[in-house]
Amino acid sequence: MPENAKQVQENEQSQKAQSEVPAENNPEIQSEQDVDYKAIIDDLNDKVLRAMAEAQNTRRRADIDIQNAKSFGIQSFSKDLLGVLDNLFRASDTISDADSAADPKLKAIKEGIEITKREMINVFERGGIKRIEPVNEAFDPNLHQAISQVTDVSVAAGTVLQVLQSGYILKDRLLRPALVVVSKSTD
Repeated sequence: MPENAKQVQENEQSQKAQSEVPAENNPEIQSEQDVDYKAIIDDLNDKVLRAMAEAQNTRRRADIDIQNAKSFGIQSFSKDLLGVLDNLFRASDTISDADSAADPKLKAIKEGIEITKREMINVFERGGIKRIEPVNEAFDPNLHQAISQVTDVSVAAGTVLQVLQSGYILKDRLLRPALVVVSKSTD
């Protein structure tokens, strides 16, 4: 008999012998009976649910990040423009109404400054930027930065008496606090 034929015959005898072995003595059949398929299925279901929840949380976080980028992406640029708007307010305040009435050139300059200032305020408002002018309001450390305190008995302690520099809010974030003078008690 050729060698291959011997091997085939031996394999057939081995398989026949294994099939005749009772199930309790066959380790392959016994291990299959011991496996708790319900536990495996429950474990895999749990893993799938956790993976799905993680994917959903990742999508939610990404959506929030995208929304914040859209809303607050202009924050740095807006901070840079605040100085320009402050200078427009200062320039407008520098030319008094009496001076502009007396000199037509000053009147034209003041009108140009006012138009530019109003347009910039409108652009800021469309972008969600609001100006903080808290005169006669209670001091709020979240929105205001106190530069000094002045005794004033005509108003309650902690009232903003003067705004030295306007503050600004972008949507719900503070861009710049208002620099203010606050009243204090006479104690």
